[in-house]
Amino acid sequence: MTVPALSTRDLHKTFPGGTLALQGLDFTVERGRVYGLIGPNGAGKTTALRILLGVLLPDRGEALVLGRVFRKAPPSHRARVAYIPQDVSLPPDLALEEVFSFLAALYPRWDAPLAERLAGRLGLPMDRPVGTLSGGFRRRVALAAAFSTGAEVLVLDEPAAGLDPVGRRIFRDLVVDLASTGERTILISTHLLEDLERTADRVGIMKEGRMLLEEDMETLHSAYRKVQAIFPGNAPPPGFRPPGCLRFSVSGPVVQAVVRSAPGKEPEGWTPVPGVRLQEFPVTLEEVVLLALGGEPEEEEKKEALLWTRP
Repeated sequence: MTVPALSTRDLHKTFPGGTLALQGLDFTVERGRVYGLIGPNGAGKTTALRILLGVLLPDRGEALVLGRVFRKAPPSHRARVAYIPQDVSLPPDLALEEVFSFLAALYPRWDAPLAERLAGRLGLPMDRPVGTLSGGFRRRVALAAAFSTGAEVLVLDEPAAGLDPVGRRIFRDLVVDLASTGERTILISTHLLEDLERTADRVGIMKEGRMLLEEDMETLHSAYRKVQAIFPGNAPPPGFRPPGCLRFSVSGPVVQAVVRSAPGKEPEGWTPVPGVRLQEFPVTLEEVVLLALGGEPEEEEKKEALLWTRP
């Protein structure tokens, strides 16, 4: 049986003062996956990653990286993992080429040609002290370094924070390129859901220190859909409510809903009314996340009716 790249079981953490960060967190990242970890501020995402990587100790539970407790693992095991924390700290007086030389001594599989190519692709000067670079360019330094380590597992906490649109596009391309071989596992914790739409093949949604939902992206997109129906007359039939509805709004004769239904099947409960015109649209990851978190819909969706049910 293949050992997962990352896993937690019944993970608990309370900070001084009584702040509950994790309350029985369970999740697994299989090898070769690009996993998106999602959740609102304070959900416990960074705490979970720091426990996995031995920066924090849990109060209770288990956190394993490639089958071992990371803080107890030997250097050879730790070199199989690269980590970009939320707050990147780099030696300000070192030039990029010196940073790369330092990391090459820590990572036996360091890829010097790749590091040089990535520096060029990301527009990084090799001879300038990194402390003189802007915050966005220091983030680019961290990305070039992490992707060049040759590590089997990359743990990236808000890796695109502070990047401009060009930098974000390059980051997404790098993730896709690195993941294409299936030899690397990449965990991305981010609020930038558009980046996960384009890179991740599985997501986990956290809230209040627990995992609400883990699902493959393909399943999410096939199981949820947006439906718009235009009824004849000035309004839908009295009491109309289609089954499987997660979000439901009415504006005159137009009904819009997010529904959950079996892939490949027509949504039920819409067509018995003669003359109804039906359209379907794919849902975005953001819409699924808001449904899972119980987020508030936009104001225009509260005009005449708003119904919420669980899948």
